Amino acid sequence: MISKEKEYLASIFAKARYIKITNEARRDLSKPYKGILSTKQFIERAKENVNNMVTVGDVVTNTMISNGILPKMVIFDLKTRRKKIKNNEATKRYSNLIEVENPAGMISKGLYLAIIKNINKKHTAIKVDGEEDLAVLITVILSKNGDIISWGVPGKGVNLLKVNNSERKNAVNIIKKMRIIT
Repeated sequence: MISKEKEYLASIFAKARYIKITNEARRDLSKPYKGILSTKQFIERAKENVNNMVTVGDVVTNTMISNGILPKMVIFDLKTRRKKIKNNEATKRYSNLIEVENPAGMISKGLYLAIIKNINKKHTAIKVDGEEDLAVLITVILSKNGDIISWGVPGKGVNLLKVNNSERKNAVNIIKKMRIIT
């Protein structure tokens, strides 16, 4: 059975090419999440959840892979703090590598489609030309309950979110504050 949140997202991307962040949505996203983990804490938790983990961001993805952990899906843009990085382990370790365009401050239909088609597959890497930050919202909505979504908070650590109905509804509420571009 498809959730209301997944249906809502599908209805948006049936007509939209992009959804764009607004100041209101940005304020919601800038609020601190439940707790930021240190790299050591993150790696310990990740080892327990590797088969149902999605990472969003280059540093968090490289940290996982360099510690011998291959999440089921990784999403990255070959940048950290808007600076290009040369070495990304995901491009070497994942055979299912998908490339999509996604402008900064937006979620493109292409990114949405890449995630929805691959969210339940093992060992998928999505390389974003643009910016991948907002992919967290899409992965929360499309993942199964119990899946773990992780992303870095520059200079602070790593956020880890366990997907459940409440988190999915929260992600949709943020998306509802974004602007649809057809």
